[in-house]
Amino acid sequence: MQNDTLPNALKFIDVQDSFILGFERHGSEYWVRVLFALTPQHPDYSPARSDEHASYRHGWLKAGGVRGVAADWKGRASLDPDGEVDFGAIDSLGFADGSLICEGDWGQLRVLCDTVAAELDTP
Repeated sequence: MQNDTLPNALKFIDVQDSFILGFERHGSEYWVRVLFALTPQHPDYSPARSDEHASYRHGWLKAGGVRGVAADWKGRASLDPDGEVDFGAIDSLGFADGSLICEGDWGQLRVLCDTVAAELDTP
């Protein structure tokens, strides 16, 4: 799925250069920890650091009003050189028919929900 199936909160995120770092359930919400790759059009964009090829920011992909979660795990997380858990890149991400669908080498996550938002950590 491409960015045109994503909510506006993800409009200026390069999802295929972003990485999944974790998954958490919080009551009626499901949170996905992400290292977001920001496009130059994103209001929080800054030039990439010399050791990175994109403008990265940690944050959360938050699904609200969750009515169900289905996951098909195919891989395991690894540890980055800095010790951070990393499930790998996002191959596709979209929101259709009331479901957030996220796929990568690690598997597929489908969250039946009402809303999807992206929240960046404070730098």
